[in-house]
Amino acid sequence: VTMGTQLYQLYDGTLKVWGCKKLLWHRKSIDERKLQMLSPDERIFPFAPPPPSITFPLTAAVDLSSYHRHGQNKNNNPPSEDRSQTSRALWGQLMETGFCVVRGTGVCPTTCRDALRLSHGFLNTATEDVRRSTLTKDRARRGYSPMCTENFASLIGQQGPNDLVRKFRMGPLESKGESSLLQPNVWPTSNLDWPHADEFQTVLKDYYQQICVAAESIVQALCDAAAEKSPAKGSILQLRS
Repeated sequence: VTMGTQLYQLYDGTLKVWGCKKLLWHRKSIDERKLQMLSPDERIFPFAPPPPSITFPLTAAVDLSSYHRHGQNKNNNPPSEDRSQTSRALWGQLMETGFCVVRGTGVCPTTCRDALRLSHGFLNTATEDVRRSTLTKDRARRGYSPMCTENFASLIGQQGPNDLVRKFRMGPLESKGESSLLQPNVWPTSNLDWPHADEFQTVLKDYYQQICVAAESIVQALCDAAAEKSPAKGSILQLRS
């Protein structure tokens, strides 16, 4: 389009501008809406879930509130009846389709919306200097991965061009251990030109903690179901603890 400007496209066919977003001589902003080849209705993510022609019944989602309310079962006590029903439902859906929709996780909806809003801001509207302030040597586990630096095809044994995506990775908030999975997190510095740096760190930490609690509830429910069905019940109960 102009020197210092690049076009890339999303999987759904949306064209995006990267780099300088103004015409260099005329100093007019480049309007992405005028560059689109497809109307919004024609843009389809190729492996997205089918359109909601059939509404998903909320009753089909497994309610994890029985695990969320009472916390972890650290003493390996037999699960209560409501927990047993939850673990069986979760196990049954996973055995049938390999997927499961859950609710009652205890994750705050406002926190989810804030995490999405700030992540979008970091990856799309903040300057590249802000994003690169979170670069690490091991970007596969922590911090920012710039566009065209990773290749998903290699993970499945294929060759292909590098991915036109940006990523930000984080892990446990307290790093205890020498494993590369426990290395410290890195955050955008607040002295750069992005006013949401501190909020980004606060919200994503809160979101991470809540998601971990939800994940632990799911793992505990699966362990309860496996212990009920497996002869190696003692080993599974030990794993759950």
